[in-house]
Amino acid sequence: MIKNVAAIIFTVRDLNKACDFYQNKLELELKYKNNKTGWAEFDINGLRFSLKQSQPFGNGNNPIISLYTENLERTVDKYKNNGVKFTDNGTIKSEFYGNTINLEDPDGNIINLFESAR
Repeated sequence: MIKNVAAIIFTVRDLNKACDFYQNKLELELKYKNNKTGWAEFDINGLRFSLKQSQPFGNGNNPIISLYTENLERTVDKYKNNGVKFTDNGTIKSEFYGNTINLEDPDGNIINLFESAR
């Protein structure tokens, strides 16, 4: 089911300010940035580190781990049968980068499941 870590995602209040910090202060390589979608990606030795600006403002607390699966629908069905709690009524969302859904662990931490559109 789960193949590997797709990304580590931080929600941020200001995408431009956050990108400036990670790119210029920590000297990470910015691979992608889109202010319209509120999304940026950095590469850390093959690991995708992403920033997501929540609307209207990110809360800047818990990071999200995104786990890659090759068959999201099958994975979601299996996890639902295992009693996993999904956000947004368990609805898979299609984004420009692929299909995604969030689940919660017992403490309310968000785990994202991801299936690439590429």
